Amino acid sequence: MNALIRIAIMCVASGVLVPASAQQDFAPRIEPTLSAHPASTSITGNNNVSFNASNVSSNEIASVLRNLRPAGSSLDASDEFELIRALETGDETKRDLPRAFRAYDKLAKEGNIAAHVERGRLLLDIGSTTADALAHADFEASAAKKSIQALTWQAWMHEVGRAPKGDFKLAISIYEKAAQGGDGWASFRLGVVHQTGTLRVGKDENAALNWYQQSADRLYPEAFCELGWIRLYGEARHRDEARGLREWATGAKLNNACSLFQLGLAYHEGKKVSLDYTTAASLYERAAILGDVRAQNNLGNLLLDGLGLKKDASRAVELYRKAALKNEVNAPLNLGTAYEAGNGVDKDDEAAVRAYKQASDRGHAKALAFLGSMYRRGKGVEQDIRKARELFELSANGGSPVGAWYLGLLLSDGKDVPADMVAASSWFRKAAEFGSSDATNALAYYISSRQIVAIGNESPTVLWERAVRLGNQFAMYNLGYRCLDGEDVPVDVSKGLLLLERSAKLDHDGAKIRLAGYYYKERFKNSKYVEMAARYAISAARTIDEGAAVAYALSQENPHLFSSEENALVLKRLQDMVGDPSNANHAYAVVSLARGIQKERKLAVDGIPIISALQKLAQNGNQDAAMQLFLLYGKKAPLLFFDTEGKRLLESLIPFAGDFSAMMKAQLDFFQNPSVYSDEAALLGKMEAAALNGSDTTQILWTRNMVTRSPEKAGNLLRAKAKNGNTFAVQVLCELLNDYKLAPASHDELARCGTK
Repeated sequence: MNALIRIAIMCVASGVLVPASAQQDFAPRIEPTLSAHPASTSITGNNNVSFNASNVSSNEIASVLRNLRPAGSSLDASDEFELIRALETGDETKRDLPRAFRAYDKLAKEGNIAAHVERGRLLLDIGSTTADALAHADFEASAAKKSIQALTWQAWMHEVGRAPKGDFKLAISIYEKAAQGGDGWASFRLGVVHQTGTLRVGKDENAALNWYQQSADRLYPEAFCELGWIRLYGEARHRDEARGLREWATGAKLNNACSLFQLGLAYHEGKKVSLDYTTAASLYERAAILGDVRAQNNLGNLLLDGLGLKKDASRAVELYRKAALKNEVNAPLNLGTAYEAGNGVDKDDEAAVRAYKQASDRGHAKALAFLGSMYRRGKGVEQDIRKARELFELSANGGSPVGAWYLGLLLSDGKDVPADMVAASSWFRKAAEFGSSDATNALAYYISSRQIVAIGNESPTVLWERAVRLGNQFAMYNLGYRCLDGEDVPVDVSKGLLLLERSAKLDHDGAKIRLAGYYYKERFKNSKYVEMAARYAISAARTIDEGAAVAYALSQENPHLFSSEENALVLKRLQDMVGDPSNANHAYAVVSLARGIQKERKLAVDGIPIISALQKLAQNGNQDAAMQLFLLYGKKAPLLFFDTEGKRLLESLIPFAGDFSAMMKAQLDFFQNPSVYSDEAALLGKMEAAALNGSDTTQILWTRNMVTRSPEKAGNLLRAKAKNGNTFAVQVLCELLNDYKLAPASHDELARCGTK
């Protein structure tokens, strides 16, 4: 078969590549989830505070305190709080909060005002009404003795409603008093209050900026993170990108986790600064060590893709798991995708479902879509199309482009629910509005194929251009081959090749096949083109059968372009196709391997299943299969064994042999009337005459058998047809030149065919 025709058949000409599994191939790869920065997420107050929602009774708190207060080793006053802090913040094997409490308690009883504050802070961790009352008493006593820090804790308890008699107005008053006394945290909390409009004060970003600046002047680390955010993303009057980045850089120098994360995110996304994965990874590493769960998640994303540091999927999964346990919203989603793909962890669909549910419970709209996909496919959970649709709708209505995209797919492919292109188009448009490049690409395809009616000025080309700008590999493919072929758009070979090459770099196999076909067709214009065709074909061969088919065709003509490992890969792929009659390339693989055996190439293949497959193909009308079976049985083609089996074979093949039937009839006549033929040469002459009176394809195929006897005649026939533009003649000419069966050849021919 003409290699170019074969390539054209194998390429997906309809536009969008939509294999059987839409989730796997038509949906986007799950990209790293980058946390946005709403002002509320990084406003954490004092990092030493942890919250416990339990509310234990008075008796229970008394029991807790008794257990905390047994006699322990004494603490020298000169140690200050350094050793106690180590008991609080050390690694898990050395952490001992009860001992820390005992130490603060001892110093507090000895009259140490700061110890009262620290003891109160630990009491807050218990989280009960009684413990809060005791903590407030500690803060009140310390504040009375001029402890500015105690004032701030008092104000904080009023702010969050944990003071015995919470009072928002009093909270503001106490914060201001502490801020005037020089406490950076108090100034920071006032910034938070005015930025978010809590405590019954209106939002006032200008006031917030002033309070944050006052806090930063006192080197309170968290203030630099908020200052940076306002300078980069706040009200227009306050924006100053260079100054904002400097604020984050200062916060990073002070080891502030929030500043480290935000600066890392800027480098990760290439926003406001040049894209730099290495710097992003370094900043995330530091923030992750400090416990920033967003940094842990995003560092996992970089590790998963090997961006900025060595790829390490296992460590990425551990970071996702660690962040998920601390309620980071994106980590369970990423953990789920790792389990589903078996990336860095054993593939486990049930674990993926649990992770998606965890992310969904935290309000992650995209996780709802992924969970719905699991229900649709019955992966890790019993298949439930109704549940899948419900989850897709929840995701889409929650603002997720993936949810709207999956819902559009569900309604458009007609596999699990009746096709409804009107409803599907609505969801595709919604997903496109949300920024889904896949939905934009699909919308363009369906409008182009007239399955969806365009609205207003909607144009497939404009939509594909938009999806290309969003980095969609399918859109690059769709628009690229159209530019190459002049389908629906003016011919623009340069643009078409550029788009297909970009798509191929993103591992779009259809683009690789298109490029292999183009460069093979144009190989006479540039000696490097055939090598480029081979590279694209072998790259596609690793994942799809079409690539293996094209690579095999090229390897037969240009064996020097393929390594032994690549040839073995292609051969193995073709053998797999031979064993799968449902494969679209089954017939091509069977005939190709049969031709290789017939030509006495040293192929490590089992001929029996190939012969069996050839018989079935021939009976189904495949002329090429009939011819190859005829030649294979002859061992030294075209003569068959002179036996009854050979006669029966010919009789069975002739009705299906098409253009080759005349040659087979001559052979059968030889069996039946041997006296008519003086010798085998007479038989060959009659067969050759029949072949050369057939179609161009029959004549060209016969040259493979003619070349050993009449190389000059075979060469002249092929060159004449090649000169008239017959690409199949060019293919066979190059094949025979590479086999050194058509020598001598011209220098131009050798160059065009890549023969060395």
